[in-house]
Amino acid sequence: MNAKNILVIGPSFFDYEKDIQEDLTLLGYTVFFIDDRFSNNSIVKILIRLFKNSINFFINRYFNIQLLKCKDISFDLLFVYNPEAFNLEILEKIKHTHPKISTRLYLWDSFNNKSNFINLYKSFDKVYTFDRFDSATYKINYLPLFYNRLFEETKSSSKVYDFSFIGTAHSTRIKDVKDFIKSNKENLKNYYTFFYLQSYFQYIYFKLTDKYFKNVSIKDISFKPLDKKSIAEIVSKSKYVLDISHPNQKGLTMRTFEVLGNGTKLITNNVEILNEPFYNCDIIKIVNQDNIDFINSKDSIRIDFSNYSLRYWLKKILT
Repeated sequence: MNAKNILVIGPSFFDYEKDIQEDLTLLGYTVFFIDDRFSNNSIVKILIRLFKNSINFFINRYFNIQLLKCKDISFDLLFVYNPEAFNLEILEKIKHTHPKISTRLYLWDSFNNKSNFINLYKSFDKVYTFDRFDSATYKINYLPLFYNRLFEETKSSSKVYDFSFIGTAHSTRIKDVKDFIKSNKENLKNYYTFFYLQSYFQYIYFKLTDKYFKNVSIKDISFKPLDKKSIAEIVSKSKYVLDISHPNQKGLTMRTFEVLGNGTKLITNNVEILNEPFYNCDIIKIVNQDNIDFINSKDSIRIDFSNYSLRYWLKKILT
């Protein structure tokens, strides 16, 4: 492939933006990245999500400054993933400056959760979503998420945890995980749970606005995320990994693919996984539906999961 210049715009999110840039570089692209948000402060994130129209001046000023930094680059491709602040005005400006640019959009959130998607998606050459329902509703391509090769490479010879859960403390997650532990307590000897929030402010905000956080203790929360290497190691040392998806989402989480890419068994509350070609009842269990034997659990059945690697995901989107 001849070297191509690609402009990537998306949120900084647990270093996935770095993984994407690294694999694009390995695929031969010259990458210029612009963070979707002008700040990753938790207050700014809330303002963008809830009051975006009121701060559009600051959003557009930020993007204009960033685009000036690459004004002398002729871009072949624009790849936007899961935008929140990015808007149609900025998209049209990029297209005007680079009339031959080919545009791609990937959505790893649902239209129900992100109202800005509806104004954007028709203006891209190709659009992909992680949500089968949105794919059918809006006539766009369905493409599940991916796993980083770190999860494929990280292996453990011994299983330390009957199950583990690592995730952001949103919606009903803490309650669901604690309910799972309670219903399986007779079979559990050792498990690992980790709930993350970006800041104390976010914790207070949820305490005031979310009924499911009323009884959540600050002791349940970490304000420092685990790095990806630590997550991969915990996953590899677990007999099962529990995945709790957002109640307003039907798409499969990133954790789903990281766990299966690692070769570890998965427990999930997302029944949409039953529709996937890789579904295997020996390695994938549904919460409150399947019997889970923690005591006699054997190693996972190895399956070829290479079609869900980050590199394959990027190739599908950009070709």
